[in-house]
Amino acid sequence: GTGPCYHTTGDDLSVVDMGKLDKQIAVAADLVMQVAGGDVTPSFNAGGPPATYADAVAPDAILQRASVDFGRLDATNQAILQGIADRVASIVADGEARFDARDVPVLVRAAEQAAGILASGECDGFLPPPSGEFDALTYNVAGLPASLSQSSPDVNMPIIGPLLNTYDLVLLQESWETPDPNTLDPLRVYHEILESASTHSFQSVPLPLPVGMDPLRPSAQLSDGLNRFADLPSTAVTRRRWTECVGLVDSGADCLALKGFSHSEIELAPGVQVDVYNLHMEAGAGAKDDRVRAQDIDELVAYIQANSAGRPLIVGGDFNLHGDEPFDAALYETLKAGTGLVDACSYLGCADTDAIDRFFYRSAEVLTLTPISWQFETATFVDGTGKPLSDHDPLHVRFAWSVPE
Repeated sequence: GTGPCYHTTGDDLSVVDMGKLDKQIAVAADLVMQVAGGDVTPSFNAGGPPATYADAVAPDAILQRASVDFGRLDATNQAILQGIADRVASIVADGEARFDARDVPVLVRAAEQAAGILASGECDGFLPPPSGEFDALTYNVAGLPASLSQSSPDVNMPIIGPLLNTYDLVLLQESWETPDPNTLDPLRVYHEILESASTHSFQSVPLPLPVGMDPLRPSAQLSDGLNRFADLPSTAVTRRRWTECVGLVDSGADCLALKGFSHSEIELAPGVQVDVYNLHMEAGAGAKDDRVRAQDIDELVAYIQANSAGRPLIVGGDFNLHGDEPFDAALYETLKAGTGLVDACSYLGCADTDAIDRFFYRSAEVLTLTPISWQFETATFVDGTGKPLSDHDPLHVRFAWSVPE
């Protein structure tokens, strides 16, 4: 039999060890020449036993050596192959003097089963572990109704939409979907414009607007505004709101919305997943806002510890924290200490230490994440006059990823 990694004419030549293959060809050719040109013609001994003691010794050595790789098989085949190895080892341990006809069918059956198992499954033995790169963007699109926004979303959203398609993973803040029927009329919001322009294979389902009907926060007219697009397989989004908020007409008017964070899993390659978080934290500059932002960080840390323990992570969004201010810098340290997250800006030595839009990441035993570039796309997301399309600049980080050998 041949294993699943045996070379065939259908192999990708880039993974074939040509030097090894040349040696195998030479050995086979030499054997044929010796048999064909020898003085004695080989003959088949039809009267010999199907198996001898020597036929147990050789596979015993092979199975013992291969036992360290039994874990590459599924649980059922692991158990079968271990049983085969134990039976063959028992025959060898009994010695050649005790080998008799009762051992022959056991040995023949063991060889047949082992060959079948070793030839099953898929081969990845000649391939390097998977790796790649992807482009991530976090963008607060200032999608409040035009009369309330600090931007011009009615004009800018149709420009923003197609620009997002350049990126593999897009995390959006302040992007709400207009209800149907529109209970905000004559006002509206704009996420549906971005949805219609998106070519991404995954689009999150927006959280409906509460319009004053949320029993836990009746002041909220807007939902969390957290949405995402991805050209990577993704699970459905789980959403969590912050416990507290500050302000209806001041301190960022955070109590008019259900700010919080969202969580889903993207797949970089078969079996290679990353947990991705998108967030929008408390705004405002007062002492109450500081206290609530500190609580936001504590809630995020607790959720990550409970739901993403030991997993690779990407956390992006509008943190409303300035890294050059001592209180805010301390909150970033709390986040990093509680989760093992690394600031992509700090890793790359970028100068934007006071930026409130950020990406953090964490590698894990199963996956290494490495940011390789950090850039605010100030030259791309502008209108025809060069004016920014939002009151936030979109942050683009390119990540490399690899599975350790």
